[in-house]
Amino acid sequence: MRYLKNVFSYNNMGTWTRIKEKSISLPTNLHGNIDLTYMEDYVNKLQKQQYTRIRDYLVTNKLDNYTLSTKERDCIQMKNVTFKTISIGSLFDIHPTKAYKATNKDLFKEKGNVPVVANSSVDNGIGGWTNLNATEKGNKVVFSDTTTSDSIFYQPNDFVGYPHVQGLYPYCNKWNENSLLYFISCFRKSASGLFNYGNKFTRVIASKMNVRLPVTKNDDIDYDFMENFISAQKKFIAKKLICWLEQQNINDNILKIEKSVSDFTLSEAADKKKNPCLHRKTTIME
Repeated sequence: MRYLKNVFSYNNMGTWTRIKEKSISLPTNLHGNIDLTYMEDYVNKLQKQQYTRIRDYLVTNKLDNYTLSTKERDCIQMKNVTFKTISIGSLFDIHPTKAYKATNKDLFKEKGNVPVVANSSVDNGIGGWTNLNATEKGNKVVFSDTTTSDSIFYQPNDFVGYPHVQGLYPYCNKWNENSLLYFISCFRKSASGLFNYGNKFTRVIASKMNVRLPVTKNDDIDYDFMENFISAQKKFIAKKLICWLEQQNINDNILKIEKSVSDFTLSEAADKKKNPCLHRKTTIME
C-alpha cells in the first residue's frame, strides 16, 4: 500500500473514504482464497535477501571489523577535548534547495532512481523517488521549515530538492559524512522542542542558533575528533548488527531442525546453538 504516498498529498488528502475505494493485487490459491502461505514464504525470502545485503554493506564499508582504534577509543572517552559554542550561520549558508516546478504526480515515479527530499521527518527525509536529474549534490545537511527538528537529515547522495526544504551549504570544504553526522546531532539538540507547525523552523532562526563543537588547541574546529567519534559509533552499531545477523542464522537453523526432529532433540539442539555474541570478547566491550 506504499504506492498511496504517491497518490495523495497535503493538497490531495487520503481520507479513509477515498482509500477504501482503492484496490490492491494479492496472490490467490487454486480455490480463489488469499494465498497466505505464498505471502509468508515470499516475505521470508525477502528477509534473507536483506540479511545478505546488510552483510555485504558491512564488508564493503569495512565495518565487519568493529575493533576500535586508539584515536576512536580516546574520542569515546573524551580525552583531551575542548568544546566551543559556535553559531550555525558562521559555518553554513542556509537557503532553499532547488526544486522542480511540478506536481507530485509528475515528480514522483514508482520506479524512480533519484531521491526527492521532501518535508518529512521519517525515511531520512526522502518523500519518494523520481527519474528527473538531481538538483542538489550529496554530502549535505537539510531540514524542512514546515515541521520540527526531526526533519534534520544528512543526505549522502545527490537528490532533488523540494519546496520548504532548506539546505546547509558549508563555507569550509573540510566537512565530510562523519563530521556532518556529528554536527547534525548537535543541531538537533539545539533545535529540539522549539518548533512545530505553528512555530516555523525558518532558515533565519536556524542560522542564529548555536552548537557546541570540539576545537583544537588553535581554536579551530576539530574535524578529526568528529570523524573518529562517529566512526566509533558506527562500529558499535556494526557490532550489534553482526550479532543480530548471527542470531537470525541460528534461528533459521533451529527452525530447519524443528521440522525433522522431536521436541526433546530440538531443545538439545537449541542449547548447543547459543548466541556467540553473548560470549564473544571484543576490545569494544573492555
